[in-house]
Amino acid sequence: MTDRARTHSRTLRARAGTVLAVAAAALLCGGAATAGAAERWPPGGTADGVRIAQRGGQSAIVFEQRASRLYRTIAGKRVTVVCVEKARSRSFMVTESSASTELVAPKTRQPQRISGLARGADYCRVWLPKRTVRRSGSRGTIGPRPVVAIATTERGTVHLDEEATAMTMDLVITVAGSIADDGGFASSARVVRFFDRAGRAAPIEVVALASPADTPPAGKVGYYRGGREHAAAVMLSTSDRRLFMELLPDDELRTNVLGYINGYGSEIE
Repeated sequence: MTDRARTHSRTLRARAGTVLAVAAAALLCGGAATAGAAERWPPGGTADGVRIAQRGGQSAIVFEQRASRLYRTIAGKRVTVVCVEKARSRSFMVTESSASTELVAPKTRQPQRISGLARGADYCRVWLPKRTVRRSGSRGTIGPRPVVAIATTERGTVHLDEEATAMTMDLVITVAGSIADDGGFASSARVVRFFDRAGRAAPIEVVALASPADTPPAGKVGYYRGGREHAAAVMLSTSDRRLFMELLPDDELRTNVLGYINGYGSEIE
């Protein structure tokens, strides 16, 4: 079933402060702010070397040696771990239940014990909570910031994969609207060139589509521009499901990933 929304800009404003808004702003400023997380997009997604070990009803998040760099982002800091069970339906967009706990990650890499939190969950995500910072003499709030997600079931694996795909397409559409000179969407050539030049700051490969009904090769985002107010992004999930976002005149949005976009981060709100 296709989801509809009146305006994409309204959706973006509703999610202001999320990782998408931060990433888009950083890319448009040259990508420096995202370079530290260059190997992973989106931040807060899955990562090699991070898993959940369960024994005797108890759970622990394990950061292996290859995830040492990622662990350093939370070492010695207070984090929130949220474990989510998705609704048992054809949709992966609805949360059936969730549970969370707060802990302080040891300064040296070791398993993070979360009791029985992961039992029955489809995935868990580690967050750095909101924090207050002072810049240029004024106080502000940063976060919450997603660190990593770990699937514990096949359902969770599919959800996290499609969530990451949706966020990737949304970033491409957001950037396309931001770099256009006429207030609409940039041309396919310009968007492809932008992401080619972004390099490690945004490890996303974009290809031009001749039609919004076309499908790009696996692992690439297809981008289409059919006019100043008409653009689309298409991508295949790991399971070969065709996911899409299409923006039309009069601020109409056609997509099958709206639940992922609007739901991202809601687990900690």
